[in-house]
Amino acid sequence: MARESYQIDHRQAQFITALFCDPLKKETGLSKKLISFRMADDIVLHEPVTVTFFHMPATYWKIAVVVPESRINAVVGQIVGKMIFCLAFVLLLILFIAFFLLRLKLLQPLKDITAQLIRIEDDPQSGPLELNISSNNELGRLAYHFNQRTKDLVRSRKRYHDLFDSAKVAIFVHDIDGVIIDVNQTMLNIYQIPDRETACQLSVSEDLSASDNDLTRVPELLQQALEGMPQEFQWRAKRYRDGSSFDVLVNLSRNFYDEKGVIIATVTDITEKLKNERELQKVSRLESLGLLAGGIAHDFNNLLSGIFGYISLARLQVPKASKVDGYLERAEKAMQRTTALTHQLLTFAKGGEPLKNAVDLAQLVKESAGFVVHGSNVKLEFNRDPDLWQVFVDKGQMDQVISNLVINADQAMPEGGTISITIKNLDNGSGLEPGLDRRKYVRIIISDQGSGISAEHLEKVFDPYFTTKPTGCGLGLALCFSIISKHQGFIRAESEIDLGTTFTIDLPAVVEIETENWASEDGPVAEVEKEGDCTVSLKILVMDDEPVLQEIAVEMLSLLGHSAVSVSDGREAVRIYTEAFKIDQAFDLIIVDLTIPGGMGGLETFETLRELNPAIKAIVSSGYSTDPVMANYSDYGFAGVIAKPYLVSEVKETIDRIARGITN
Repeated sequence: MARESYQIDHRQAQFITALFCDPLKKETGLSKKLISFRMADDIVLHEPVTVTFFHMPATYWKIAVVVPESRINAVVGQIVGKMIFCLAFVLLLILFIAFFLLRLKLLQPLKDITAQLIRIEDDPQSGPLELNISSNNELGRLAYHFNQRTKDLVRSRKRYHDLFDSAKVAIFVHDIDGVIIDVNQTMLNIYQIPDRETACQLSVSEDLSASDNDLTRVPELLQQALEGMPQEFQWRAKRYRDGSSFDVLVNLSRNFYDEKGVIIATVTDITEKLKNERELQKVSRLESLGLLAGGIAHDFNNLLSGIFGYISLARLQVPKASKVDGYLERAEKAMQRTTALTHQLLTFAKGGEPLKNAVDLAQLVKESAGFVVHGSNVKLEFNRDPDLWQVFVDKGQMDQVISNLVINADQAMPEGGTISITIKNLDNGSGLEPGLDRRKYVRIIISDQGSGISAEHLEKVFDPYFTTKPTGCGLGLALCFSIISKHQGFIRAESEIDLGTTFTIDLPAVVEIETENWASEDGPVAEVEKEGDCTVSLKILVMDDEPVLQEIAVEMLSLLGHSAVSVSDGREAVRIYTEAFKIDQAFDLIIVDLTIPGGMGGLETFETLRELNPAIKAIVSSGYSTDPVMANYSDYGFAGVIAKPYLVSEVKETIDRIARGITN
């Protein structure tokens, strides 16, 4: 229809066809839609419409329904609006539920994790470094692995701090400007700093360095360390609490700390090491002096023995009240002073052991000090423990020590003052006294109020030949050091300028004394009668390499009422003693010189004769020995000891004591 007519278009043809088509076959009794189309401009409504044709069942009726698009759009808009509202409501509900679930399952755990991490960062020491998340989701697994890594970190950190704090050297960590970042516990202990916070507020160069350091070296040392060249040097450090100085060995090296370049300084306290080195140097110098002193003393003593012996013999031949006896007495006293000088030389000699006896140390110290200050303008204060422990010392040598120390104290106070001497027991069982063994000591403290000794000189006061006195020889304190060392004791000095000096002596004490193993402290008798008055006449063999001393010994023994035979060496002594022993005319006593150059000495001779006669009695004599036999003669089996040069009175006292044992 549309094709045949130029007046009817396709849509109009559809409309006509819908109106005039036959009823539908097989009708169901229901209205049937035939066609639906849109018209852009309705002739009645003059607006776009939608036209729909329906066939009425069982009739030829056709119903055309014309609906304006504006109404359709309004209805659709209402429907769409309601749908959008419903969808929006549902969406908001879904979002609310999702947010609630998200907050419950994700945001709150994340918030808790953040809070715990902040707490850990702010104060790692306040509690365990773990996340408290127990769920099995991803956050729970994250927290679990975080806690595992944290435990590993804590263990590693603890190992680091344990090693850091347990190091035997002080460790500083500081930046290139010298600001302290961290220190270990040893550093706090050595420098007397209460805690790390205080240490990190201090300056190494200003607060922990002694004033005598050269601080101009510090920048160069730090720069070289930063360039990868480790530095090692000695330094005078200062303690924070009391300001005292001490010697340290510093090692500087570059490292990284919290990803920053830093300087690691390891500091070792070498105060005791330097002190020991100085002590070894003193001992070495004393030994060098001893080599010279020993040889001189030996030869000198032999000469003195001859002079001393002849003077002593001469006094026995002249009237006691005569002028000649007075001259000889003064000569004898002069010789005694000469002998004292020889004993001082022997003190330095290696092997010049003290002849120890049990003495009243308090009485010895009091008498020696009182004799020195007699007539002086200084006052002597003496204090002692009521029950002092016993000590064994060489009375003459200890008198030299006390005299030298008190003389120095007196000379340090030309305007007068007080010398304080304290003697007390010291139980070092706790080991708190530095340098002392765990045993008992008797301590002597001698203090003055003099001008004091500078720190520079204090380190050298015991060195041989060191002196600050215009007329001094520098041997007095070196002598004291040698004597105390040979008594297995300790001596040290402390001093402050204008406040005075204190010398402290520690001597080993013996609480339980076996007096029979030690010589009597009574000493020789003061005078010998002109005629022999010995307890019993003995047959005595004398061995000495010096003919003059042989002659003097035989003459002395004869004047004392004994019969004596002299020989020059050990082999001859063994021969003569053996011959006499075999015919039952054995010698009652032998006197042997300990040292025979190039021959059999006194100890070897005595041991050989003891194999022949175990009951033999012997006296050892020497002017110098490299063995401790003279000091501990009883340990070697000798019945007595006579040190050269000797007086008739000394010989008489020793022989009489042995004779009483023989006759008893």
